[in-house]
Amino acid sequence: MIIVKSVPPAGSFTEFLRVDIVASDDGTTQPPAVAPFEILYTSDGSIPSDTNTATKVRRSPVKQLPISGPTTLKFFARTLVAPFVQTDIQVQYYAVQELTARNTILTVDPRVRNYTLKIDDNGDIVRTSPGQYDVVFGLDKMKQDIKEVILVEDVPQNQPVGDRTLPQFGSALNRILGKSFPIGFAASQIQASLFDALTTLIDLERDERVPADEQIRRILSITVSPLDPTTFSYSITVEAVTGAKLTDSGTIVGS
Repeated sequence: MIIVKSVPPAGSFTEFLRVDIVASDDGTTQPPAVAPFEILYTSDGSIPSDTNTATKVRRSPVKQLPISGPTTLKFFARTLVAPFVQTDIQVQYYAVQELTARNTILTVDPRVRNYTLKIDDNGDIVRTSPGQYDVVFGLDKMKQDIKEVILVEDVPQNQPVGDRTLPQFGSALNRILGKSFPIGFAASQIQASLFDALTTLIDLERDERVPADEQIRRILSITVSPLDPTTFSYSITVEAVTGAKLTDSGTIVGS
């Protein structure tokens, strides 16, 4: 019999979390259900179905589904090959308490969803574990900056973006051109930071269903080379879901 569950299960949370939805055969019936399994889910409280436009359809497992506020997940799984079976609809309510800061910063345009809290001496705030935040400086701050510029895009006002709410590959990365970072940041550290940020972007693109010609399937190469002690060049090549190869390159300058 095919079963489907969410990990972690429903409950009360005080932080942003990510949820996996996993389908499997429990081995109690013959013949067993055969993978791959397909999962249909909604996060707006509506019933998932092939005709409900709010329904997202993914192959199991659905990984790292972001939950940032009170959310009702409804989902079921089904087989794609005989014997054709599907589970009952599961309902999981995540009581996520939103951070107070989101409701107290009243001077920012309400369309802005990301806030940066200023720390003196070129430091920044980084989340280290649920409910725990530290101030980081120097090399650790640069790692965070690289991830931030890749994952945040300033969409021009009055420009339609359709279903895409994430940056196109390269459109945000070029913001670090000429942006200073501490001397002593090694090429290997830049390369690792770029890989980490792109991996996160790939997961988010899949979750948000960005167009196939923009969605990254995999990272083909990341090259970072020192031009002098304070300047590095980088070149990144990725493969889109369509098979097309996309490349971005530039320089990062140290202070």
